Amino acid sequence: MPLSAAPAYTGCPLYENEKIIQQPADFLQLSQRYVDAATSFIHDQAGVYRGGVESVGGGGWPNVGVSV
Repeated sequence: MPLSAAPAYTGCPLYENEKIIQQPADFLQLSQRYVDAATSFIHDQAGVYRGGVESVGGGGWPNVGVSV
């Protein structure tokens, strides 16, 4: 089956912890959801370990041990 013929949705729900956040789950946006969740987690943890999120070079990324 060609990739373009693959279904974009399934009848299965998408959960975050114990809460359904999308039903039916959209496979075309699933990777971006994971990227967004991982990025958010990294930013949150950088703030916890550094006592606050600091920007490096105005890029908006937290300073996580990079010396400039």
